[in-house]
Amino acid sequence: MTSQRKKAPVRAALTRAHALQAAGEEGRALEVLVELVRAAPADAAARSALADFLALQGRPAEAIESYEKALALEPDAPAVLMSLARLYLRHAEAAKAEETLRRAVARKAGPEASLLLGELLKDKGASDEAAPHLRRAAA
Repeated sequence: MTSQRKKAPVRAALTRAHALQAAGEEGRALEVLVELVRAAPADAAARSALADFLALQGRPAEAIESYEKALALEPDAPAVLMSLARLYLRHAEAAKAEETLRRAVARKAGPEASLLLGELLKDKGASDEAAPHLRRAAA
């Protein structure tokens, strides 16, 4: 089976979960995502989608665990690194956010990673270290 054909059921389940969530059926959307992860435990996108949903539902500990499992499968996934970093920032986990943002910047996750890392460093008084990240974000 080709990679595209293997991913089709994952995409279909993600679409269904998003549709259920949009319709206000969060419980059913969560069931779809949990079942998807059960059926495709090695799919980082499935784990990341579950983590996104859990974060939106105000379940940060579970979301972090799911993001970390997604990163164990795809350590260089910039979108997952950024989602995890944002979650750490929202929950005042500055040290973990910094570590995650450094990984994201190293993997060229884009200007937002540099901006967030630069702001975090500046806030903790490391302006000299923050400056190149902020310049990179502005470029």
